[in-house]
Amino acid sequence: MNLNAYVVREFLKEPVLWDSIREELIDMPYENADLYERGLLPEADTVYVISPGDFQRDWETFTCGAYLVVGACQQNPSGYGFSVICLENAKNLLEILRELRRVYCMFNRWEIALYQLLGRNASLREYGVCSLEIFGNPITMYTPGHRNIFCCEKQKPKSLRLFHEEDINAYLPNAEIEELRLDPVFHASVHAMRPAIYPADMWGYRLLYDNVRIEGIYVARIMICEFDQPLRDCDHLLLRVLAGFLSRGLEHQDILINGHPKGFDECMSQLIQGFQPEETLLGAALEDYHWDVEDSYFCVLIPINSYDQVMRSVSAVSSRLEASIEGSAAVINKDQILLIVNEARALSTRDEILSQLIYIQRENLLKAGVSNTFTNLLNLSEYYKQALVALSIGSESNGMLWTFRYENYAYRHLLLKASGGSSIEALCPAGLHKLIQYDQKRRRAYTRSLKAYIENQMSVSRTIRQIYLQRATFLYQLKRIKEISGLNLNDKNTQFQLLIVFQIMDEKKYELPQIL
Repeated sequence: MNLNAYVVREFLKEPVLWDSIREELIDMPYENADLYERGLLPEADTVYVISPGDFQRDWETFTCGAYLVVGACQQNPSGYGFSVICLENAKNLLEILRELRRVYCMFNRWEIALYQLLGRNASLREYGVCSLEIFGNPITMYTPGHRNIFCCEKQKPKSLRLFHEEDINAYLPNAEIEELRLDPVFHASVHAMRPAIYPADMWGYRLLYDNVRIEGIYVARIMICEFDQPLRDCDHLLLRVLAGFLSRGLEHQDILINGHPKGFDECMSQLIQGFQPEETLLGAALEDYHWDVEDSYFCVLIPINSYDQVMRSVSAVSSRLEASIEGSAAVINKDQILLIVNEARALSTRDEILSQLIYIQRENLLKAGVSNTFTNLLNLSEYYKQALVALSIGSESNGMLWTFRYENYAYRHLLLKASGGSSIEALCPAGLHKLIQYDQKRRRAYTRSLKAYIENQMSVSRTIRQIYLQRATFLYQLKRIKEISGLNLNDKNTQFQLLIVFQIMDEKKYELPQIL
């Protein structure tokens, strides 16, 4: 594992007279440790152990690397273009080199342990426990919605502990969440792209935090609490390393991570199932999310594919959907993601949003059923069913499409509902059933002619153009159809019933008799 001079300075545990460290707090430039040898060109990735005399003589020739000066040495007031740490004790150079290599070995063991946790898809808390000796302070991680993912700290009496078991998976207290909502420092911290310190104003101790991101999306926050010992400069780099492993670990964890307020997911899940949530809980959750029950909504149902289930990346996909679609909320419902889009907050039309969504679908191989727009969130269950119907019928009709809108399948849905699972024979009026039997015995196609006549709204001219018959021939057929079936084709109800039955026949691919 590469280190920087801040880590070397802290973990050598040697008294420091002075230092001049030039790299950034989270840079990791140094891979090796070695003794300085005059005449050899220094390497940029190496920390050199050097005597005061050699440093005073040669420092003006140095252009890279970092230098541990073992013993008192005059500091150049003009500064250096490389990092220098001057140690107080005049120990043997080899002894300091061994100590430096011990530091490298310690961090290599930590890195290997983190990789092993990643390899066996360990719980996120295990990453924290593995890192307690490195940081010396309690470690916690929470979602953008202020729910603790894990908390861990060194063993100590319960009265001296910062965290307790009941804190895990629990939300912060409502008063603290409300205070954070109103805190401009917290709002700015959400956009931080590197480790930073959050002041002690709220909790009484400072936090060093880093926002964990997956594909650039903020999905969690890892924090070192300044509780047992002061925060150190080196903690910035070490926290960035831990955050990197947690980011990769999160991609394989089936953990609900989102920025939803307390109670939001619970209320949405109840609405999906057709239950009415507790009114005050729903009201508070919607208010925190800046939604209103009577806003304009539509929902997108996305089945979780087998790859995402195996790789446990569902939460990451959900977070990306929310981050890409303004004014949306992704709710994980068993083996599905239901993306609820608030058009009033999205500031885009439904068509624009679905056009934007298609890029994420293609990249992640996601199919989607889309409901109609609705204006009462309490009716979410009905529109969830619409999206489910669109996905089911659409996938069967044309599996090459990515998105299936309910309006394109509403008529077919009505036909399927009308059939109610009954057979074609059971749905046919008695007269139509007689006509089909007559055609089957006499090898006629009168039923096909009747179907064309009904579908062309009883227009003889349009019907004969469709079935390629002369007018007189068709009129004769029409006379025979009435005689055989006994159907009153002038009756509007009969016309409508026949139209529906013929459409159901098409839907179920029922073959009518034809002339052989």
